[in-house]
Amino acid sequence: MEAAGSAKSARVSETSETLNLTKSANAHNVHNTHPSKLFLPYAGSLVLLSALLTPSLIRGPWKSGEPLLFFLLLITTIGLNLLQYTMSDQFSFSLGIVPELVGLYLLGPPAALLLILATVLTNTVYRIAAGTLKPVAAGGRLIINLSVFMLALAAASALTSLLKIDMGRTEDVWKFFVVVLGFGLVNNLLLVGIVRLASGQWIFSMLSALKIGYYIFFSFLFIPLIIYSFQDRGLLMAGLLLLALLPIQFISQSSHRLQIQEDALVHDALTGLFNYHNLKTRMTKLLAEQRPFALALADLDGFKEVNDTYGHVCGNEILKQFSRVFGKMGKPEGDLFRYGGDEFCFLTESKELLERVLRRWEAAPMKFEWEGNQFTVEFSIGTIYYDGSEQRSFDSIIAEADREMYASKLERRS
Repeated sequence: MEAAGSAKSARVSETSETLNLTKSANAHNVHNTHPSKLFLPYAGSLVLLSALLTPSLIRGPWKSGEPLLFFLLLITTIGLNLLQYTMSDQFSFSLGIVPELVGLYLLGPPAALLLILATVLTNTVYRIAAGTLKPVAAGGRLIINLSVFMLALAAASALTSLLKIDMGRTEDVWKFFVVVLGFGLVNNLLLVGIVRLASGQWIFSMLSALKIGYYIFFSFLFIPLIIYSFQDRGLLMAGLLLLALLPIQFISQSSHRLQIQEDALVHDALTGLFNYHNLKTRMTKLLAEQRPFALALADLDGFKEVNDTYGHVCGNEILKQFSRVFGKMGKPEGDLFRYGGDEFCFLTESKELLERVLRRWEAAPMKFEWEGNQFTVEFSIGTIYYDGSEQRSFDSIIAEADREMYASKLERRS
């Protein structure tokens, strides 16, 4: 067993990783404009544009048998949306586009508009019932969401006309791929813009590669299949395919929820780093196998004073930025964990790798700012190297690193 007791501290000063926690109060440029001030003009333009495009989506009355098909599409639409919102979050994967585009091609734009209205109403009513949306705000949200969907539908109709798609011709199926992609991109990019302007945050989780892959695969598989089944085999086969969407959506949402739960077991909710449970599990396994490793325990000095002076919102932002910057600098040598509070652990395979990372940390100070007030934050580190020559426990390793870290803190203060 070899222990490295030399404590290290790093002063936070100027760096390329500057954290701007808030903007200056006297700034007047567009970048410092509160997102809500840009939201209303943006949303208003969506409503106006969708209203102007609505007349181009209207066609004549439905043919015989089409009302029953529309009823099946409506039931499927409501079921898919309820599954999405009751089992997961609003940005999870959804098959709701399938009945909407089937309605567009088989029944025409009026049916698609009604299905989109059902989607938006289901979303709004569920959120009011769940207490996540106030009734006074429901009308505006309803209009904005409906406008977004209508613009996406207009894009799909325009692409269909531009590409001269006839779903009665099998060779046009590949052109339909462009329509599916266009509808999804317009819809999700508009939603990303609305969230950005309303909250000031970019929400790109709805555009993840896995989600886009699901969207394209199931849309491209089911929409032409349902259309051709209705045209060749009638309502029964098309109805069975529509109802098959519900268990697929259920399985997708169950998998998504399980993934979230598994992620919560190993990651810290605030910083996104691996958490204490994950650290203990990995170290316990290394100790049981008597495999060598190196550990650094870091504590942010004076963090309590930061919380007391600037508030916990400021403190949380510092923790998140520290985690992002120093976690990235620890790659690929090892992983950074949030041990708890303002304490972090870095775990790697050898003393040499740990020293390399610590030199990198010391050479990369950060400057913090909160409401125009600049301040520095220091951190103390205690390191330990386990060579695998004897049996040790997780608690004894952490306790030794903790003593080294506090010894360095006291030595620097004196």
